Amino acid sequence: FPVTIGQAESVKKNMTFVYLHVEVIRVIDGDTVELNIDMGNNTFWRDTFRLMGINAPDENKDGKAAADAATAFLADAVKEQGLVIHTHGKDKYGRRLCTVITVKGNVNVRMIEAGHAVPYDGGKR
Repeated sequence: FPVTIGQAESVKKNMTFVYLHVEVIRVIDGDTVELNIDMGNNTFWRDTFRLMGINAPDENKDGKAAADAATAFLADAVKEQGLVIHTHGKDKYGRRLCTVITVKGNVNVRMIEAGHAVPYDGGKR
């Protein structure tokens, strides 16, 4: 059956990929990381990703202490065993989105549970 361009774009936008061989280059802030993803065949994808579904404190808006605490929590979490990244396409600002999973669970959710982030659906913050 034929698929329209609109349908193909919708599927592409909502696709999720799972990556098991990931190196965290740096934690930029409480909801943003730079990753180096091993795609296989000596091919790597290095990019910046925003954690999907959360908004962590920003230094300029929420103060240095809250922003630093969120960044430190995320930095500790991405050092845990079993790091897996689920990518989710881009948000309305063109930022790549991801969910971070470790043996201790979903890091995005844990950021909220620990009080280092609030839920964020992509609307007005």
